[in-house]
Amino acid sequence: MNIADTKRLIRALPHEIPVFLWGFPGIGKSQAVQQLAKEDAEKSGKPVGFKDVRLTTLDPTDLRGLPVVDRESNLVRWFPPALLPSVRKDAKGKLTKDSDPETGYLMLDELNSAHPTIQAAAYQLVLDRKIGEYILPEGWRIIAAGNREGDGGVTFVMPRPLQNRFSHINVDVDVECWLEWARKEHISHVVRAFIMNNNKLLCDEKPTQGSAFATPRTWEYTSKIIKRDIDEDLLIPAIANTIGEAVGAQFITFVKLRNKIPNVINILTKGERPEIPKKSDLQYAFYAAFCGQLESLLAKTKGGAVTLGKNAKFKEGLLYIMEQVDREFAELIVKFLAHDHGALFLGIVGNSKEFTKKFGNIYKEMMACVSKFKKKQNTK
Repeated sequence: MNIADTKRLIRALPHEIPVFLWGFPGIGKSQAVQQLAKEDAEKSGKPVGFKDVRLTTLDPTDLRGLPVVDRESNLVRWFPPALLPSVRKDAKGKLTKDSDPETGYLMLDELNSAHPTIQAAAYQLVLDRKIGEYILPEGWRIIAAGNREGDGGVTFVMPRPLQNRFSHINVDVDVECWLEWARKEHISHVVRAFIMNNNKLLCDEKPTQGSAFATPRTWEYTSKIIKRDIDEDLLIPAIANTIGEAVGAQFITFVKLRNKIPNVINILTKGERPEIPKKSDLQYAFYAAFCGQLESLLAKTKGGAVTLGKNAKFKEGLLYIMEQVDREFAELIVKFLAHDHGALFLGIVGNSKEFTKKFGNIYKEMMACVSKFKKKQNTK
């Protein structure tokens, strides 16, 4: 099940049922739960908590708390750890400054990698929503995660009683789902275009050598690396050390293709009409360059999207590009404009009958996106 469907299923389940997410390292299990908290907060307009407890770093007392003698009663009481969510209210019933939100997600990460003594300490928390004298706030739900035995991580066999306390979800890598997330998170256009052209390299579940290998997590790291101004002699090993030598070599080769493609800004602003390569890998590289250079152009243009949307030379250059590239890349350009730069897209469509006439019938999504963007603007 991909990340998007996993999130939908978690929301569909009663919040008192604990969920265990199984999947390969670095595919976004923990991040998905963090996204749930963020999305819930945006939808409700109220804070939603997220606490990620890495069980492999804990001792049993870290989870259960410390025993302290109560001198008045001569009884031992357990002081709960601060790492677990706690909802505190003042005399007026309002949350105090040191309180966690009333609702949230408690992430018990790497549960099956934790020592059996830690797993044993988690029994009561998972089943009864309490441990020692600590009680999990009613609005919080428990999500655990771990790697499967065949994923190459250090794991302990989870006892049957603990397994039976969860609803289990196997999380898979899905390229389309990741690309949608990557778009929203502004992952480098070069990384996204490379993955579009090399779907199987998003997650290298059987790395051949070295300690680095490609996963959605390490591709996010790679995006951050190439956005920095790093000398090429350092860039190549930095990428290889992040996603592995074999995948890194392919990615570096793809990055270097930018030297074989025309300058997009010159096409859009200077009327240049160079030949655009027809090879698939070069068109993916051209698409990545288009996205990056268009955003650079928008940032440098006085008036931004409004000005460019009315600029005849810009629209002529855009039409030329869309007529020269293969249809699938023209569709990618339309989607990029509509989804990432709605104001510019609306300006182009509104100020260019030729553009709409040539591409409106092909891309039904175009007018739907315009309508959606108008509604969004009207609600602001």
